[in-house]
Amino acid sequence: MCQPILRVAFCACFVSLLLAWPTRRVPSACASEESKSCEMVVDAMDSASKLKIGMLRADVERDFEADGGISVRDRGTYTYRRCHYIKLNIEFRVHENAPNTYAISPEDQVSKISSLYLAYPVSD
Repeated sequence: MCQPILRVAFCACFVSLLLAWPTRRVPSACASEESKSCEMVVDAMDSASKLKIGMLRADVERDFEADGGISVRDRGTYTYRRCHYIKLNIEFRVHENAPNTYAISPEDQVSKISSLYLAYPVSD
């Protein structure tokens, strides 16, 4: 008679200890859920993930702008408009019907997109 009561008491204590035991909290990607810098990085990643091969330069330039320095028509480094430290490299197929073959055209098509990376902005 005493053994079943002891078993129930032991199980109740064990369950109580498990419930009271501190759980290990899994850290989020950002130190604070409200971190503006993390939000901006996520926004930049979302914008970059929407870029696809075959899109036009004009599509790229909605969320990204050409980095400073020397520019060439068939490739370029672009910075995220909200943070110029976030960059990506893009190669283009040149739009053949552009009036000036050396001018950058909004009709140039994306042919290759790098991953995002961090670097200091380049200024002219």
